[in-house]
Amino acid sequence: MAKRTIDEVERVTSPEGKIVQVEKQQRQLSPLVPVENTILSPTAGSTPRGTALNSDCLEVAKLDLSTMEVDNGESIDFAKLLPEGSPPWASALGEILLTAQNKQTHTLKECIQGILKENSSLNEQVNLNKEGVSGLKAKYEKLERENVEIKKKLVDLEARSRRDNLKIYNVPESEGENLRIWFGKFLSDKLGFLVPTMMDVDRIHHIGKPGGKGTRPTIIKFTKYSDREAVWNRRKELKDSGISMSEHFPEEIDRKRRTLFPIMKAARRDGQRAFLAVDKLIINQQTYTVDTLSQLPEEYKLDRITLVRDGSFIFFFGRECPLSNFYISEFTLDGHTFNSTEQFIQFSKAKMFSDTKTAEDILREPEPSKQKALWRKVVDFDKKMWEDSVEAVISRGIANW
Repeated sequence: MAKRTIDEVERVTSPEGKIVQVEKQQRQLSPLVPVENTILSPTAGSTPRGTALNSDCLEVAKLDLSTMEVDNGESIDFAKLLPEGSPPWASALGEILLTAQNKQTHTLKECIQGILKENSSLNEQVNLNKEGVSGLKAKYEKLERENVEIKKKLVDLEARSRRDNLKIYNVPESEGENLRIWFGKFLSDKLGFLVPTMMDVDRIHHIGKPGGKGTRPTIIKFTKYSDREAVWNRRKELKDSGISMSEHFPEEIDRKRRTLFPIMKAARRDGQRAFLAVDKLIINQQTYTVDTLSQLPEEYKLDRITLVRDGSFIFFFGRECPLSNFYISEFTLDGHTFNSTEQFIQFSKAKMFSDTKTAEDILREPEPSKQKALWRKVVDFDKKMWEDSVEAVISRGIANW
């Protein structure tokens, strides 16, 4: 049987008036080849049982269906798209393929619309979440500010509750001692009061645990503020006695005073009128706090007054010097953030002996002096092993500081 050819038209008008775009190309059809199975059930005008479409015949159905501008669900007379004389099954097959593609296109459009709708819903939720996060952030920042103010007020209240107190250092301790008797002698022998019994005190006691290194500070709470002031104003009488006196402040204020004290001493050496007023430093009527140290004259800045150079040697004093292990300056190493080299050293000591709990306690403690004290809790501590390693540990901390 001779091969047949068909010319597919480029544009065809369907009976409903729709324009169908078809790629124009030359195709060849081969004779039908009998096979064992059937592809289409035999119907009127279809291929007889026992025959099937070979690959050349299927080319009839491979018209570019994606270019056919047919509304979803609307049928066309596919037979008019084929050349005259095409078998009935070709038209039936084409309509099946076109219907299937239309259904797939419709399903795909529904899926896309569903995805777009869900995406829009997710975008709305994200925007709501952003608004919620912004609101929570604003509330958090407000609570932080309020918390800072509350802490300031609490420290101020605690300081006021201690205004009738004085703190005495280097008071000798003995078993069974009577501090009230000691206080009477202190007033007459050290401060020169003639009638000490006229001063009433509510309490006299040591602070801290007994048996530690050195003597414990002694707190004296006066009944009357005027008596406290009378004793405080004679503190200079204690010079060269080995005993010293200070006002009794909360730790937060004491920490600030320790920072300001060397600056006050340096200003006084230069003949300036300088003194501390609670947590403030006054130099020639100019007030400074730990938050405004950058406004100090250059000669009184901490990085200068805490260092002394003598030839090839550099001496430093105080935790406010950058060379001190207690100097507060954050750095990150091995995934942990440390607020001082002291914290890094003590943390490394605990980790060296696999004491995770003490290491975590050191990380949580913000005060360098307390960080240092925590090393005594390190389990299985080996002094020689630590001494052999400590130089390398400190060098590594300083190098990353």
